[in-house]
Amino acid sequence: MIQKHILEKIDQKNYSFSLTRMVSGCCVEEHNKTQNALLQFGKVVNVKQQVLAGTMYYITLEATNGGKKKLYEAKVLEQPWLKVKELEEFKLIGDDAPSGSTA
Repeated sequence: MIQKHILEKIDQKNYSFSLTRMVSGCCVEEHNKTQNALLQFGKVVNVKQQVLAGTMYYITLEATNGGKKKLYEAKVLEQPWLKVKELEEFKLIGDDAPSGSTA
């Protein structure tokens, strides 16, 4: 039987410094390195987590690309006991960031 894992929304006011650092340090920098891009991290818009053999974070973030704010979605696997934080996926999901979004 396949067990379904529930995605839990993390309270946006309780982001830890390490999670924010992981977003800006891992996702944006890794994307810039592999895609020869120049994104600048802006802010976290939304985070969901799924606990498996580690924690999979589904992160919506705002970054600036060529002076325009855009929304991206990142999927990051964290396995602290193995010292692993791996960017699984990073993609553009919107050309313009919503004007009323807050982190």
